Amino acid sequence: MIITCWMKEYLKENRQEKKKDGQEKEVQLEGQQKGQPETHQKDFHHIIGLVENVVLKGKNSRHEVCAKIDTGAKLSAVDTALAASLELGPIVRTKTIKSSLGTSLRPVVLVRMVFAGQEVEAEFSVADRTHLQYPVLIGQNVLTRCGVLIDPLKKAECGHSPEEKQ
Repeated sequence: MIITCWMKEYLKENRQEKKKDGQEKEVQLEGQQKGQPETHQKDFHHIIGLVENVVLKGKNSRHEVCAKIDTGAKLSAVDTALAASLELGPIVRTKTIKSSLGTSLRPVVLVRMVFAGQEVEAEFSVADRTHLQYPVLIGQNVLTRCGVLIDPLKKAECGHSPEEKQ
């Protein structure tokens, strides 16, 4: 695992701060809030690509689909038709979502799924994704809980690569 070893060495070097005026300064990594644990020290269990297989578990059935990995999305999303066919729900809240298409108020449901070799329960917004290539989008809320590294060069294992849709 070259990426993991390189990343650990990089983080180790960046945590070290030279002494200034005989005092060591506390190092705070970019994006880390004071008092929060350093999430970058988490053991990475799985290296994923930009597209991954996920298994969504509904009320009485399961469905395996290709999901797009989106590190810029705070909340994961599932297609309306897929959510209905799996009888996902109930709606736990609504959330205002900003996207390239504008701002919309979407229902949010709890979804049980298998992702990166782990069983996860997370919130997903429900949206019409029929015009998009992937019916499921995996956002930060799932990625941060699963301890994954994203390798953009890793080939998709679910039938097609992200470059195929033009």
